[in-house]
Amino acid sequence: MSEEKITLQIIKKIAAGLNDDLANIVFIGGIASFLYHYKLKMAPLLYTYDLDAVVKKTRSGNLRTNIEKIGFVELPARGRGKSSGKFSTDKWAVKGRKVKIELLLPLKGKYEPWGKIEPGLEAERLRYLDMLTENCREIDLGDGIVLNIPHPARFIIQKLLVYDKRKSPEEKEKDAAYVAGIIGLFFDRLDVISDEINAMGKRYLRNNETQRWVPRAIEKYIYLFGHITSDGTVAASQQLKTDSRIIYRQAGIFIRRIS
Repeated sequence: MSEEKITLQIIKKIAAGLNDDLANIVFIGGIASFLYHYKLKMAPLLYTYDLDAVVKKTRSGNLRTNIEKIGFVELPARGRGKSSGKFSTDKWAVKGRKVKIELLLPLKGKYEPWGKIEPGLEAERLRYLDMLTENCREIDLGDGIVLNIPHPARFIIQKLLVYDKRKSPEEKEKDAAYVAGIIGLFFDRLDVISDEINAMGKRYLRNNETQRWVPRAIEKYIYLFGHITSDGTVAASQQLKTDSRIIYRQAGIFIRRIS
C-alpha cells in the first residue's frame, strides 16, 4: 500500500472516532496540505503524521474521552501539572513514527498561553490561528466523515506570519516548502488564493490589532521567494525536490497578483 493510502486510512480511522467533534475542529499544518492534494487528486510531496487541530469553541464535551478511545495517550505537560493537549499513539505507527494529535486554541487579545477546551482538557493558545477557523474548506472522506481545513490562502498567510517564530531551521524550511507547495498546487487557479488574500486585507484594515497581518505576510513571502537564491526558494526546492527555477517563476507570478 502506498504512503498516500496509508496516510488517508489513518486520517479516516481517527476522524471516524472523533466524528462527534469534527464540526468544532479545523485541521491545520501538514495534514491540511495533504488534504488539499487529496481533494485536487494530486499526489502530496510532503507527508506528516502530526495532526494539528484548532478547536474553534470551548465547551463541555467528550473530546478527551473520544481521543483516548481510539488509542491515544496524552503526553506529559512538562511541569505544568495540567493537561498538555498533546496525544500520541503507536497503534498506527508509520515508518517507525508515532502518530500524534496536538490540540490548539486561538489566541485573541491579551496574551494567555493556555486555555481550557473542556473540563480536564487544556491546550496552548497561539496567535494567528483564528484566521484559520474562518471561511474553511470541507473535505468529504466518505462514510459520513467531513473534515474542516483552512482556506488555502489563509494557510499560506498564517505560515508566513509564524515563519520567524519557528525555533529551528528545519521547521522554517518545511514551512517554506508548504507555502511553495500550495502555490504550485493551485497555480492554474491562483485567483482562489489571490482573491481571498485581497479580501482578508480589506477586512483586517478595519481592525487595529490585525491590520498589518496581510501586508506583513506578503513582505515575508517576497523576502523568502523574491529571488532564485532566496532562503525560501532554496529550502522549498530541496524539500519538494523541485527545480528552484520553477518555484521562483511561480513566486514571481504570484507576487504580481497580490502586490
